[in-house]
Amino acid sequence: MRIDFVNHSSFVIDSGSIRLISDPWMGGTAFDDSWAQLAATTMRYEDFERITHIWFSHEHPDHFHPPSLRRIPPELRARITVLYQATLDRKVLEYCASLGFKATVDLPHGEWVKLEDGFEVMCAPQAGFEDSWLAVRTPAGVVLNVNDCPLFERELVHAIRERVGAIDVLATQFSISAWDGNRDDIARLRRGATTMLERAVMHAEEFAPRFVMPIASFIWFCHEENAWMNQGFLPLGRVESELRTRTKATPVLMYPGDAWRVGDTWSNASALARYGADLDSLPQRPLVAPKLVAPEELVRHSQEYCRMLADGSDPWRLKLRWAASSARRRRRGKLDSVLTLGARALSPEAALVHVSDHSQSYSFSPVRGLRPVDVAREACDIELSSAALSYCFRFLWGGETLLFNGRFHEFGDNRRERLFDYFHMAGHRSAGRTAKWSSLPADLARRAKRAFGGAA
Repeated sequence: MRIDFVNHSSFVIDSGSIRLISDPWMGGTAFDDSWAQLAATTMRYEDFERITHIWFSHEHPDHFHPPSLRRIPPELRARITVLYQATLDRKVLEYCASLGFKATVDLPHGEWVKLEDGFEVMCAPQAGFEDSWLAVRTPAGVVLNVNDCPLFERELVHAIRERVGAIDVLATQFSISAWDGNRDDIARLRRGATTMLERAVMHAEEFAPRFVMPIASFIWFCHEENAWMNQGFLPLGRVESELRTRTKATPVLMYPGDAWRVGDTWSNASALARYGADLDSLPQRPLVAPKLVAPEELVRHSQEYCRMLADGSDPWRLKLRWAASSARRRRRGKLDSVLTLGARALSPEAALVHVSDHSQSYSFSPVRGLRPVDVAREACDIELSSAALSYCFRFLWGGETLLFNGRFHEFGDNRRERLFDYFHMAGHRSAGRTAKWSSLPADLARRAKRAFGGAA
């Protein structure tokens, strides 16, 4: 079994007649022109001639990247089967079918699926942002790709290991990938990066693989509004050293274009030197400039967003969901929560947003959308540009993008949550989950499963 590293989260597993590529983000930007790849991809689109299967871990654009898929030559798409976790809406697979891929396969959660004799896969989603992991079992060993899965508790790791069995190669995220404090708190950002590295070390300890591949963190923040976040990256030498000295797994750090036969001796020196040069070059790289979105257009986008959020849901069930979210944030006791539920069901709590390039504050509620208000900048929950906020409203999943591109400033600890609660609800709606009375039992069961550490 051979592993060819493509870039970021993408690599090819080559065994028998199967060549399975994961998360092919081949180039360009992601998360509203706010992420770019640290190093250039060497794999070409013509090289998909050798690919038999594509697997996507989740819908985030650094994993599921439609521009990359559209650039695969149509005659090559017609030879490739797409694999994805079974979902309610089948949106990812239906999109791939529309592009003319050979076939699309819903992977049942937590079950081995045979692609050919000697090549089996198992996939399951993990609570969080619909992330999923993939295990590949061949006669040469087992590869487990957990990429971005939010596995911070050892119990979650143990549950997956029990299901998969012994693991030879573990691929896991190792560094920051989201906002973790304002630009004046770089120390907090670096602590967040250290937390991610600690998680990778824990994964290597608890999954007990022979080898560990650091992946899913080979990016840089490429927008004028988030380039300051590049100060949070930990030196890759430290990442490699901590994995090597604190775990029994051998780290295999790969650069785009590298190939490794599982079990062979591998030197990390070349990749460390090349990534080091890439990181050193960041201050000289051009940045994406923001664009102004006119106030009337921004308000219109917010109103269309509210309609998308409510579409398909029962009005009072949706209102109670908004109210419950407000009550959870307050956490001041049962009586207060009951009163809050009633008040917020009648009038959803509004978030206060300052749009920097409008020099204007707005209130946002999921009923009315944006409305200009006479509120001081510092009295708002968050500040951001009109372009960043417009992107949040143009797509149901756009609000969660803001968390990953970090293009906002928070006025006070956790003040962002009033707005982000609505963004997370829209993310669920994007995944096909509507607020209906008929779905209440299934929703409660899913929440209970998440509360006890299960996949959702």
